[in-house]
Amino acid sequence: MKFKLTLFLCVALAIVAGAFLGELAARSINPYISWLGYAINFGFDTKNFDLHVLQLNFGLHMNINVLQLILTLIAAVSAPKLAASIKTKE
Repeated sequence: MKFKLTLFLCVALAIVAGAFLGELAARSINPYISWLGYAINFGFDTKNFDLHVLQLNFGLHMNINVLQLILTLIAAVSAPKLAASIKTKE
């Protein structure tokens, strides 16, 4: 349980931090940093299902940048070590 929670929190933090830092890197004029902000957009547009009583809308769009991928890999590798170092009350 401790490992799963630590992994989830580390990956979630890496995704949020990577999105923020990737946006900053994309705006940089330094070519050694700006490539970290390169992003790929993919997904599908909204699909509507009208059943006369119930209307359902489905859609998904994702924007992933290079820095998010790097930070997510680092978080996934370091999460087991971090979970092992956390002491719990028993």
